[in-house]
Amino acid sequence: MYFDIIGLKGRGYFMKLNASIIHQELSSSFSVEMTGSGRSDLHLGPPQLYTGGEIEFQNDHLYVMAASALPQRPKFPKDAVLVCVGNSMRLNHYKESGTVLCVLDPVELITVFVILQELYNRFDAWNSRLFELYQSDADIQQYLDASLPLFGRPMFVLNANFGTIASSVPAGTEPGRIWEQDEEEISQDSMEIFLTESALALDVHGPFRMDLKHAKPLCVNLFDSSNRYIGCLWIDLDDTKTRPDYDSIAARLAEVLEKVIQHTPSLMVSTQGTVRQVLSNLLEGLPIDPNQRWLLSAFGNGSQFVGVSFHVLSSHSQMPLPYICNTIEQTFPNSVAFPKNQSAVAFLNIAEFLQGDFFDQKALGEKLKPLLYAMKLTCGISNRFDDLSKASICFRQAEIAFENGSIAMPHLNYYFFSSFTLMELVSNSLGGLPAETYYPEGMKKILEHDKTSEVNYLETLRVFLEENMSYSSAARLLYVHRTTLIDRIHRIEAETGIDLSDPNERLHLHLLIKAMELEEFIQKQ
Repeated sequence: MYFDIIGLKGRGYFMKLNASIIHQELSSSFSVEMTGSGRSDLHLGPPQLYTGGEIEFQNDHLYVMAASALPQRPKFPKDAVLVCVGNSMRLNHYKESGTVLCVLDPVELITVFVILQELYNRFDAWNSRLFELYQSDADIQQYLDASLPLFGRPMFVLNANFGTIASSVPAGTEPGRIWEQDEEEISQDSMEIFLTESALALDVHGPFRMDLKHAKPLCVNLFDSSNRYIGCLWIDLDDTKTRPDYDSIAARLAEVLEKVIQHTPSLMVSTQGTVRQVLSNLLEGLPIDPNQRWLLSAFGNGSQFVGVSFHVLSSHSQMPLPYICNTIEQTFPNSVAFPKNQSAVAFLNIAEFLQGDFFDQKALGEKLKPLLYAMKLTCGISNRFDDLSKASICFRQAEIAFENGSIAMPHLNYYFFSSFTLMELVSNSLGGLPAETYYPEGMKKILEHDKTSEVNYLETLRVFLEENMSYSSAARLLYVHRTTLIDRIHRIEAETGIDLSDPNERLHLHLLIKAMELEEFIQKQ
């Protein structure tokens, strides 16, 4: 039975191998000399035993012969492979044309042939198991479990966010120190080493090896039908088991996984992943349908969130945004994070920071600090909310907090929107025009007076308004007697025509003074 979607066949079909795999298998029992590089792809059918007589050698065939039975100077194609038991001068002709594996130890021909048959049977059983899994709509975990006996090393499938979708580890074997101790995630230190020592090539097709301080992984990137990176097959090798045949078999497994994932994309996408996509669409201004709205409601489940806009401090930072997002989600349970342009957006579940109706912003900031420092990030944080369908509003709040905080408090690395609401309100009230555009005649007279007088009317008015027109409080802050302040306020009203008993006029003046302070602050920055 042939299954042409993923190139798998049922029981009874011998999976094709290559010269490297065969050489590795024979070398585990005998002394074997290999001549010719051989093809790296899986192209050799099951072994054919030759004991004498006429033979026409063909490409992509594996022949097993005794040195004494070698035909003299036949046509030996370059893509054929010969396993020869014993040495002979006749082998030189074969070595010049194709790939030759010479078993140097004294051993029976049939023994070598049986070993190769068992090798093919082992791979055939694996191939058949993959076929059965595909027919049963198995998940990624089952494919790794079925492949573990063949590889004998810790195996992982990562998604595009560098989160672990599935893993399989041999009993008694510990994954390399590149993995977190408590969770099957790549540790932050190892990711930094990974990025420092090796280029993060998410567009590379085929197997490639990494040489890290704590691991020797073999990686094969996974792509969807649009050639978009969707994850990686990661096999955690070690110094003593760097077998060359891993590469081609890993590529084979990755090919199968790609087809399986393309057939069932949900295998790589959790509910959390779907929520990410819906929220990303909201931030792009796209409408969401009732099912997506229900999904957001179910994910939120009455919880409260804050929107956070994370920004990388240095444009030269190598830490990939998907990895940053995955780390954020690992740090804050029941939260979502995803890349947006050159930054990361997160909607953090703040249940652990709520005490009744009190939101402990300081505690959230303390939990963020190590992450921000390690990842070289800064961020703005929105007000809390409980309706994820309003994510775009909260994202805008987080962006405003970041923009204003970066100017007003550059020494900090996180900023709450609640600290900048008045600044943003005043700034927006100007409509992009300078504050002087909105000066009433009375304000112009105040500024003219202050140019030549030792008594500052503007400062007097600012303190008086901020103290809610309390003569006693304002006088104390201005270091003048209460009667002096009363007289000064009366003079300001008389000379400028300002009526401080009018609440609208007071609001107008107070906003202008705040706007002038903001403009002065920005100019200094």
